[in-house]
Amino acid sequence: MTVPALLGGCKKDAPEGESESAGANDSELVATDADDASKTSKGYKIEVIDGVTYIDGVLIANKTYALPRSYDGNGLSSDQLTPLAQGAFDKMAAAAQDEAGLSLFVVSGFRSYETQENLYNRYVEEDGKEEADRYSARPGHSEHQTGLAADVNSVSYDFEHTAEGKWLAANCYRFGFHLRYPKDKEEITGYRYEPWHVRYVGEELARELYENDETLEEHFGITSSYEDYEAALRGPVENDISYNVQKPTPYYAEDVVIEDETDEEAAASDETERSASQDEGDTEAREPATEKATEAETAAEVPADAFDVPGSVG
Repeated sequence: MTVPALLGGCKKDAPEGESESAGANDSELVATDADDASKTSKGYKIEVIDGVTYIDGVLIANKTYALPRSYDGNGLSSDQLTPLAQGAFDKMAAAAQDEAGLSLFVVSGFRSYETQENLYNRYVEEDGKEEADRYSARPGHSEHQTGLAADVNSVSYDFEHTAEGKWLAANCYRFGFHLRYPKDKEEITGYRYEPWHVRYVGEELARELYENDETLEEHFGITSSYEDYEAALRGPVENDISYNVQKPTPYYAEDVVIEDETDEEAAASDETERSASQDEGDTEAREPATEKATEAETAAEVPADAFDVPGSVG
């Protein structure tokens, strides 16, 4: 089993019941000069370039493979798609109109690390971490940060039953898109079913995934698991596991094992605590002001309508 380190979830409400491949010319998808390389359980090459993981040349972002905070899809703005993905989407939308008189449009495209962080934190506050992890990606793990994923028309589960939803599911592969989080595969993708979320992978791969009823995880032989991501952060623990690790700062520190302090570190810590205790009164007097400043800074950083964006996985 390969556990490299370095996708995500969209909507809170539970569902009812429950062209070419990315080839050498598709520069938005394909790795060319790897910092590190190994293989998946199915023998596909894993490459990590500037902290971004590519498998068989296809950019991957899921629970096991994270994107750097700074990754922005080559300068994308909110809700944009990469030029390659946008061109493919425009062709798909034109075909839907010409063939069935249907209108397809993007309601959520590129989403920055910071925007995803705000959305995920909000969902954790509302539903708890365990439930939020089923429908929302932790920052760095969202497909939306790649600029290759789109939420189409609506992030309602009713979209599955609309003419547009049915057409999208049956035809998106023709234009290089993959219905990323299908029914009955939450244990594989890590996320609940999302009939609105498609990911551009190139026409050849999209057709193969569609015809074989596969997810990217099944096709490449990879996992989508925060446990595997965190295990890779900690380093190799089994002889038969290989790792590609470009260590980020773990988003949830409590999920990652922290090594015990050395005697020297413990002594230094004790001395620091003794010094700090002398100024305890002054520190306590400053804390409320600090908290207020932090709240003000946070409010200034987050646009008023930030949480009106549909909360798609990844």
